[in-house]
Amino acid sequence: MNYKLLFILIPGDDDERFFRRKLKPLFEDRYDSVRLWKHSQKTNQQIHNLLKSIEAMKADYIYVEDINLAPCVTAKKQKMRNALKIVRGSRISLAVREIESWYLAGLNKESLKILGIKKTSLTQIVSQKRPSIK
Repeated sequence: MNYKLLFILIPGDDDERFFRRKLKPLFEDRYDSVRLWKHSQKTNQQIHNLLKSIEAMKADYIYVEDINLAPCVTAKKQKMRNALKIVRGSRISLAVREIESWYLAGLNKESLKILGIKKTSLTQIVSQKRPSIK
């Protein structure tokens, strides 16, 4: 029996909390080990090296990235493949702005104050403007 390993490369802390609680358990039925790895503070070379190692181990990976202001999914995936050289398009999963608005919609008044975000009931508009969090 082969040891099955899955790496999920995620942008940041919010993504890590979401994946750890909600999605990682779903993959643990199919893999012996599921590892989360935050890529937002890594250089393209560090990411490239990790992906080469993952492929050498014959492990699986999913690269999760925010679509941000890319004009479309295809353009964003192509930009990522060009920058990282080894990411297969089928392994890239993009988070669209609407999902990010769900984070904002779930924040209470205290959390909004701590993060320096003004209260709004229009989270779709806010997510399109991508407010900066202090």
